[in-house]
Amino acid sequence: MDGKLAAVAGFWFSGGNVIAFCSLKDEARPYRHAIHRTALSLLNDAKARHKRIIAMRDKDEKTSEKWLSR
Repeated sequence: MDGKLAAVAGFWFSGGNVIAFCSLKDEARPYRHAIHRTALSLLNDAKARHKRIIAMRDKDEKTSEKWLSR
């Protein structure tokens, strides 16, 4: 946002595991619906290629538990 990092997300491959991560600053929240749609698409792609994807919930993020249930 205006040259500043507002969000970072991706996959990390380590020891045969696929680890999904995402971190958003408050500045990225107005774009949460677009971020959500993109993340679901990427996760569905990853699920088609990998048996297991590891993700941990951030207890400080109020929507993280619901998000991980998808």
